[in-house]
Amino acid sequence: MLQVELNLYKNIEVLHERAEDLGQMQGYRASYDIVTSRAVASLNILLEYTAPFCKEQGKILLYKGPSYQEEIKKAQSALQKLNLSIKQVHELNIPFLKGDRYIIEIVRKGKLLDKYPRRAGIPKKRPL
Repeated sequence: MLQVELNLYKNIEVLHERAEDLGQMQGYRASYDIVTSRAVASLNILLEYTAPFCKEQGKILLYKGPSYQEEIKKAQSALQKLNLSIKQVHELNIPFLKGDRYIIEIVRKGKLLDKYPRRAGIPKKRPL
């Protein structure tokens, strides 16, 4: 019902796939200017899920909570291997929400090796 009222049904494609599989498929890989995600995984894992969809010089915008700085520290290897760099961290002011929230703005600065993302389940078991 809500989809019809907001006209969200136009230009939408719904896919039921794992990010690791879809990120290897032509037509989706390196096809988007902006990639977003919210509450999926820690940053070092989430980068491997999102980077394959992002065009070179495109942006990845990730919603994170108060522990974002620790996640950034743990994600240094992933950032390097995936040719990503953090451009800016935006602090959000969300009324009535306890706890700080942030958007981490990441830029894809180069080509992504074909081996990423690794096969399903591996990014979570062995984060970069």
